[in-house]
Amino acid sequence: MKIGKTIGLILLSFAAIPVVSQETEKDAIISDFKFKIFAGIRNIECDSFGIDKNLDFVNAYYSEYDYIEYQYLGLNFGIKAWQKIELNLDLLVVDSYVLNNLQAHLCYMPFKNLGFSTGYYSFDYFMNDYDYFYRIIYPDYYIYHDDNFYQKRIKDYGFLFGPVFRVHPKRFFVELRMNSGFLTTKMFVEEFAMKQKNSNFRQLLRLETHKAWTPLFYPEIKLEYNFLKKTDFNMGLNCRASYFIQDKYLDYTLIRYEWTRENSTEEIWFNPHHKFEKLEIDLGLLFSW
Repeated sequence: MKIGKTIGLILLSFAAIPVVSQETEKDAIISDFKFKIFAGIRNIECDSFGIDKNLDFVNAYYSEYDYIEYQYLGLNFGIKAWQKIELNLDLLVVDSYVLNNLQAHLCYMPFKNLGFSTGYYSFDYFMNDYDYFYRIIYPDYYIYHDDNFYQKRIKDYGFLFGPVFRVHPKRFFVELRMNSGFLTTKMFVEEFAMKQKNSNFRQLLRLETHKAWTPLFYPEIKLEYNFLKKTDFNMGLNCRASYFIQDKYLDYTLIRYEWTRENSTEEIWFNPHHKFEKLEIDLGLLFSW
């Protein structure tokens, strides 16, 4: 609900921009507006290691399919102010119409073909069948869980910065962003209730993940072609491709309760780093005025 309200306020602010632009037209504070609608595909790959002495959540960042995991629809809103400052907002939803990606960029272009951008980035993906670990190392226990354990939505978020390169040959617009930054996974808690077979012994494992900021590299390339150019309105095609790579890990605190919640022990588990890669390609229409 909070996300919905935030997006609504953002969209409302974009809707109000033309009024501001008209009032300040003489000063040319707001000069350009851009809107894009697009569809795309996303593929995620992550290293998976063998079973160790503790649960490694990142081992569950896999797909049981041999094809693209995600298809998405997206909207982009952009404005230019003072001829050198640009604000862009990307919103992506997956086939369940859940907000899957939020990216906001503030770009400063002191030169025609070279600038610098900074922004906020977040995206979701799934973790699958992550209770398998305890089923293997505790074969003498019943493990109680609900169906939600088969798949869990994970959210990563962080900050980007990097140079921007552009060229404008006639009706074309080409942009390369060499984004770098730091991302972390939103912390979560999981509990595994267990009962020993042929016994009354019970235990509960509570796993509380830690926040870990790790560096990333995230280049993007955009190609636009305006097939309709008017004095105050342009319409064209937009194509974008991006590649994302990051070392990812999830450490956590393991709290073990035996018989009751009053009888507990606590440990911190450190997990190895995995190479995490994401590829996105999308195509759509753009409108600018």
